[in-house]
Amino acid sequence: ARLAEAFPGTAPIVVGDISAEKGGRLRPHRSHQSGRDVDIAFPEAGNTARSRFNGTLEARGVDSDKTWFLLETLLLTGRVEYIFVDTPILGPLKDAAERAGWPADELDRLFLMPDEGGYRGLIRHAPGHDDHFHVRFRCSEGDDACSTY
Repeated sequence: ARLAEAFPGTAPIVVGDISAEKGGRLRPHRSHQSGRDVDIAFPEAGNTARSRFNGTLEARGVDSDKTWFLLETLLLTGRVEYIFVDTPILGPLKDAAERAGWPADELDRLFLMPDEGGYRGLIRHAPGHDDHFHVRFRCSEGDDACSTY
């Protein structure tokens, strides 16, 4: 709803895998077992409507401003543990965040760029995330039964 308000007439967002109906392994994923992980298709340049992920999407075909708006909306909830995208998309997303007014020090904290080492950064590379991004949500405070998968 926030995306449609900010970008009137935008194509609906495609939500992919979350978890198996009763939890447990959802192939081919290692995660997606407890409802804390979700795959979301990148909004496409040209506002193309889809019913599934676009397996031929390239970085230049991603609408980085709409994608950043979605990521920003999720990040501002304070519930995101990390977001995975493929390497070629990291730069355009960071540029979109900068255009949206995020300060450089915050962007350095949020993004782990391909030429940087370590595991800091909520938004980082993971192979196979070129047509969608993967969001992992934190366990709710006090939820001792929350699974790490």
